[in-house]
Amino acid sequence: LKNELNRLSTEFDTNITDAQVVLRFTKEELTGVSEDFLVASLQESGDHHVRATTTPDYMMVMQNCSMGATRKALNAARYSTCKENNGPILNQMVGVRNEIADLLGYGSWADYKIEPKMAQTAAAANSFGEDLAARLQPKFDAEVSVLQKYKAEDVGDPSAKINWWDFRYYQN
Repeated sequence: LKNELNRLSTEFDTNITDAQVVLRFTKEELTGVSEDFLVASLQESGDHHVRATTTPDYMMVMQNCSMGATRKALNAARYSTCKENNGPILNQMVGVRNEIADLLGYGSWADYKIEPKMAQTAAAANSFGEDLAARLQPKFDAEVSVLQKYKAEDVGDPSAKINWWDFRYYQN
């Protein structure tokens, strides 16, 4: 079972590593990125190719592009890479993990993996995480509020909300 899990993990990782997801944008859609990036990404067709699965391309756009629709499209492409192929593999991995945990007498894969660690049980680790999250929530809320204020000023809409694809840009 461990060999099967290793094989599935390798296949999952290889799918992501081998993925070549390229989005095409106009210069206007990339407003705010560096001139060097624009020159490097320019194609003969006149549009710019941005590789969603290449971290430097992704970060350049997410941190510098002022166009929310561009950031949203790039973020969606990056985080949906290989979902058709990797979804079933992930389901198989979960099944194999459950089999391993069950055969070894554990209630879950989490219990099996956490036992040698300081928390010793999945319940203890979950409790620690929930407690930590509760204590950090006020700081998180304050930081989101600041980012939301920046976005509201930027787009001229006092009710503007920070989305997942916005935070890197407004932190920058």
